[in-house]
Amino acid sequence: MGAMQDLPAAGALCTPTLRFDSANFDSPAETFDRWRDMLAPVYDVSRPSAAELIRFHAQLTAVHLGPAMITYAVAAAQHCQRTSTTIARSQVDHIMAHTCLEGGYHGVTEGRRFQVSPGDVGIFDLSRTWNATCKPFRHLSLMLPRAMLEPLLSQPDRAHGTVLSGSTTAGRLLCEHLQSLWRNVPRMTQEDAQRVLPGSASLIAGCLGQTQSAHESPVRAASFTRIRRYVDANLTRADLCAEQVCDRFGLSRSTLFRLFAPFGGFAHYLRDQRLRACFRDIVSPAHAHRRISDIAEHWCFNNEAVFSRAFRRLFDASPRDVRQAAQAWATLPEHYAPRAAPQSATSVS
Repeated sequence: MGAMQDLPAAGALCTPTLRFDSANFDSPAETFDRWRDMLAPVYDVSRPSAAELIRFHAQLTAVHLGPAMITYAVAAAQHCQRTSTTIARSQVDHIMAHTCLEGGYHGVTEGRRFQVSPGDVGIFDLSRTWNATCKPFRHLSLMLPRAMLEPLLSQPDRAHGTVLSGSTTAGRLLCEHLQSLWRNVPRMTQEDAQRVLPGSASLIAGCLGQTQSAHESPVRAASFTRIRRYVDANLTRADLCAEQVCDRFGLSRSTLFRLFAPFGGFAHYLRDQRLRACFRDIVSPAHAHRRISDIAEHWCFNNEAVFSRAFRRLFDASPRDVRQAAQAWATLPEHYAPRAAPQSATSVS
């Protein structure tokens, strides 16, 4: 369940990419070990007590929907977390809508507590940290690429850790949409998924109450998309700045600030995108031979101390710690790799 690669052809049916079932293993202890191994690229799952371990069970089915993934899981109680180390080894740049059908979980994300009960939907940014303690559960989640959802949000930084209660219209609509999407997966082609997913992203944004007003949204979204693509393609340019972008696109500085206000302003957005680029290079085996300072300089961070402080603020870990975590993961013995067993998908209904 690491980075999403080798996607199916557009006309292919959306068949399961990954299945897991405790019935395929000899003991609850082996089930847990394989479950933890399978989730390790995305979550760290804590080993349960001896009394809990003998009752451990889990089933999971994951299906690629183009660049997205929908996952249905049933499992015993457990504690999981997504740390800077996990983020370093997974390199998944998605936002997840996660609904609890049975059970529930509570946790902390960046100092804020949250609780998700049956019928609620939690929104989590997989580039950021969180931890959760789960009761025995039945869950359904949709992971969307950041580029598909984030431009629709007026305040994307505030989405992480948001819980939409099942007692609200927004929570019910989104929970029901995720279940409907899952029920239709067996009959859905990859082309169908490409048509449906933008609607799912819009619904998530609407339920979060973060969509722009009807008269502003099309213009703002188009302007933001064009500028963002330009910025993301030119992050290594030392002269890339608000003034240069304003000149290129014929904008005033106040207009540029309003477009990027949800990210804390243009300068904040530019810095964070460069930091994310540094992160990707630091954890990439292809750049393992390069000094961290050289990577930082390539992405226009010329002061090592300033770069290290900014990196730690964004990722809650130093550049060196992130690299060591990625290298440790890459050198684990092969038997630690996930082993999925073929089993039929479990129905949500």
